[in-house]
Amino acid sequence: MGYLQTLCDTYDAISNIAGKADVKPNGDTLVLSPLGHIRIETHISAILNENGNMINVRPELKIACAPSAIEAESRSSTTIAPYPLIDQLEYTAGDFVDYGGNNSEKFNKYIADLKAWSESDCSHPKIRAVYAYLSRKTLISDLIGKKLIIGEDKLLINKDRYAKQERKKLTGELGKLRVRFEVEIPNENETGVCEDESVQKLYANYYTLRLNKSEKQDLCYISGKKSAIAVSHPKNINRITANAKLISGNDSANFTYRGRFETPEQAATVSYEASQKAHQALRYLIDERGITCDTQAIIAFAVSKKSDVIEPYSDSRRIYVSGKDIYGYALDDGDDEPTDNEKRTKARAETAKDYADLLDKAIFRGSVKSIEPIKQYKRKIAVLATDAATSGRMSVVFYREFNEDEYLERLIEWHKACKWTQIFWDEKKERFVNYVGAPSIDSIIEATLGKPRGGGDRSYYKLKKNARKQLLQCILNGEKIPSDMLENALRRASNPLSCDEKSGYNNGAYNKILNAVCAIWRKHYIDIDHKKEVFEVQLEEDRDDREYLYGRLLAVADRIESHAMSIKEKKDEKNKRPTNALRYMAAFAQRPFNVWRTIYLQIVPYMQELNGANWYQNIIDDIEVKFKDGDYENNSPLDGRYLLGYSAQRYALRPTQQGKGNNNESTEQD
Repeated sequence: MGYLQTLCDTYDAISNIAGKADVKPNGDTLVLSPLGHIRIETHISAILNENGNMINVRPELKIACAPSAIEAESRSSTTIAPYPLIDQLEYTAGDFVDYGGNNSEKFNKYIADLKAWSESDCSHPKIRAVYAYLSRKTLISDLIGKKLIIGEDKLLINKDRYAKQERKKLTGELGKLRVRFEVEIPNENETGVCEDESVQKLYANYYTLRLNKSEKQDLCYISGKKSAIAVSHPKNINRITANAKLISGNDSANFTYRGRFETPEQAATVSYEASQKAHQALRYLIDERGITCDTQAIIAFAVSKKSDVIEPYSDSRRIYVSGKDIYGYALDDGDDEPTDNEKRTKARAETAKDYADLLDKAIFRGSVKSIEPIKQYKRKIAVLATDAATSGRMSVVFYREFNEDEYLERLIEWHKACKWTQIFWDEKKERFVNYVGAPSIDSIIEATLGKPRGGGDRSYYKLKKNARKQLLQCILNGEKIPSDMLENALRRASNPLSCDEKSGYNNGAYNKILNAVCAIWRKHYIDIDHKKEVFEVQLEEDRDDREYLYGRLLAVADRIESHAMSIKEKKDEKNKRPTNALRYMAAFAQRPFNVWRTIYLQIVPYMQELNGANWYQNIIDDIEVKFKDGDYENNSPLDGRYLLGYSAQRYALRPTQQGKGNNNESTEQD
């Protein structure tokens, strides 16, 4: 029950924003629902006065935070369980049966529940106005009069009254449309009934008192208090798996209890209040910050008023440049005037910032701007992943709690060990920019598994969800990267011609794959060598590992042919055919000695076109003399070290942005 307690504590910490809607960048509404409430889409707004007389109706699609009863959240097509205020026309319209509706029991149950609330001590003038209006049973006729509903033999919603982008959402039967209410009361600015905070609090009190009278009292395993126990629990926690429940014990006829218990209460008892807090908090966190893959959702949050934390699944640069949104101070990416030393930096389109080291300095040593040392971080951090095995059942597949300092230490350890040269598109500068850091979880998975064959590639998403879980364990539990993931990544990076399904080769796509693969292989060698600094990101010219040296040779051959083609064809790199080094790369990884001789013979003509390419030949000679006795002739397959050597040498050979570099190459975009 640890995660439920943590979610309850989180809800208490951020309860001050409950019921206050916000709009996400993509236009979706984000709101932490108050206790006893649920987010629900409405299609019509009815405006009433304080006496319950209709003033107007407004056609609009809007998300409302509506009062909810437990049984309503779990209702099916065969059960009658109304929401207390906002509900479908077949529940709220007393005259629906006069126009072809076939179930007056729904309205009778709805109006009886609304009457009980309006006559209770927790009532409100707006609730009494809504009850007065609906009890007259004129809703359908009023909507017809306002021309929101049209038709004679069969009533239909008048879609022409709605905005063009809203019409496609108006599907289904007329009776399924939902109506929200506004009540205009003199001297009150808020007209919405569901948006009124006083109404929200009154309903929460009303429903809790009602449960305490009607439901069994027992010890709550979450709060440790004796209170009304929740027999049923909310669904629609993750919108992708709307019907999946995290807690369910209502299937006594089948195998829910697995022969262990006679009643669900024998397994665990959770109070209504604790259930509401935990589910509302989880729903809000998934909507706000969850990263999803099919039915899986992963969230990282802090138990505090400011629940934002560094994401464990992002790349180093994104974490650093968004630091001001995490802690409230600026971790500036920096767009300052470069120093003279930076201007002289060779083989870079821009100074490649090491974001892993910048994160380390910022968080641990307080050496970036006004950042304080890590010891001031006292919050509890939780990382939670949910998934739905079936349409009706959700489970927690990963959960860990940390003290904030431990959490940040593990993230920094990952970003420093799993770092390599990465690339991103700078929209402001309109070019690709290199940096040093760890790739995101999804970049690693794409480099390992590729992309799905289509939107319905279930087998791919099953593998991806499992890989996400494994990588979370690597980052947060310190586990080693799985060997199958490393081998799959090695095969993909050794086959650059398959990185793009359409053209067969795409230089930008391959660079992204190669960089991510090198990062996890670098992490692998640090893990097996007791976390020592095994491979530098920059080219290590003195390293004499057989695999590393063969990778360097392949990179030089690739550069020679690419350089010659650049001069001859005068095209951008992205428009050129792949070099012979890339074409033979998969075979080279399996039989390096034999294939290298083939590649070398094929680059000789290109060397002649470059007037002998003495500078390149000198690099090849320097590499070959570093092989230990017998290593050069060894024809056994290469491991991930050859990719590290290939990538480092490839990056070192890139031409500079200022005219000619040491290799006398003309400027071109790699």
